[in-house]
Amino acid sequence: MTSGSIQHIVCAVRGGAESQHTVDSAIDLAQRAGARLSLVHVVDPGCIDCGDLAKSSAAYRQYMGEAESNMQTLRRQARAAGITEVDLELREGDTRQELRQLVLDTDAEVFVLGRPGPDLERNVFGIEEFHQFMAELDFGGDLRTIQVRPLPDVGQEARDSSGGPDHEKLM
Repeated sequence: MTSGSIQHIVCAVRGGAESQHTVDSAIDLAQRAGARLSLVHVVDPGCIDCGDLAKSSAAYRQYMGEAESNMQTLRRQARAAGITEVDLELREGDTRQELRQLVLDTDAEVFVLGRPGPDLERNVFGIEEFHQFMAELDFGGDLRTIQVRPLPDVGQEARDSSGGPDHEKLM
């Protein structure tokens, strides 16, 4: 895949500070490719982040409002980096199902998703589930998936100086 063939990149956003590195990687790639960028966040009412909140509750509406506000902030960051076409999508439902459906619905050539970090309670996927999910998305299609490693904490960074790219090079 050459940079000229990348016209649309989709980036899944988890919503917390841990998403910033993944979004930065997607913005960088979209910038280099001159591609449209779609940022998507899936709110799963049964997930750990929002508990078992009823969709009608004030707490759920507040959570959704914060998610929308966070997505608008990410859009401003992408536009400030020179990305002119930035779409936002806030979906509700099972994260795995919604991301699979998004892949089917989109014309994107690249899907960017952050790998699970060390705080397993905040991750939608366990490590094995994540790799299985990414393999399912890669199977038999034209979609290229990019896994972005979580940034190490300062202590780990000092212990691991192996370096390496944070995301695959497409260009």
